[in-house]
Amino acid sequence: MLRFPKSFLGIVLAASVIAAGCDNSGSVADLDSASTPTQTETEASTPTTEGDTAADAEADVDKGTDGKAPASAQPSGPEAATDDLIEVPIYVMDEQCNDFVQETVRVHEDKAMDEAVGKVIASTAEFNAFDLAGYRVNLDESTGMVVIDLRLSEESQRQFVSLSSCEQRALFGSVEETLLKNSSWDVKAVEFTARGEELVL
Repeated sequence: MLRFPKSFLGIVLAASVIAAGCDNSGSVADLDSASTPTQTETEASTPTTEGDTAADAEADVDKGTDGKAPASAQPSGPEAATDDLIEVPIYVMDEQCNDFVQETVRVHEDKAMDEAVGKVIASTAEFNAFDLAGYRVNLDESTGMVVIDLRLSEESQRQFVSLSSCEQRALFGSVEETLLKNSSWDVKAVEFTARGEELVL
């Protein structure tokens, strides 16, 4: 059996340690190189600041998860539909064509006069072969004059002049009575036109 001096064994041991250290350094280099693309990808992505996060959070609250306002912020149901409705009196001809009868209707506050006139005109829908296509309400606030412009349907078999005295009173008289008796509108006089032209009966 060969015996080596202790000093020689020490040299061999030191060489082994150095060789092992060289192998480990290669592994470290591989890890560093593998992590480099990840770092580059992170830097390339858009940075998110604290302010952006807060703004995004507020946007989520305002719009909800589906991009719409949350249900709690949107009026819905019967209450929302009637919030701006008010009651106003209208006057229509009675069945015997003797006098005007007061009825109460609900209309939108910002369009009360227009809608009240529409309710009165709707009551004349039973006129035989007489068909209105539409109407327009023009108020001159400086004079209190209201001009009602009526548009006869092209399919109507009858003209304004062919209306009976009772029908004329039911249409024109009811509209006039409704406008003049609603004091909040301060209407002084009512005129009727047909497509902008003076209506002659």
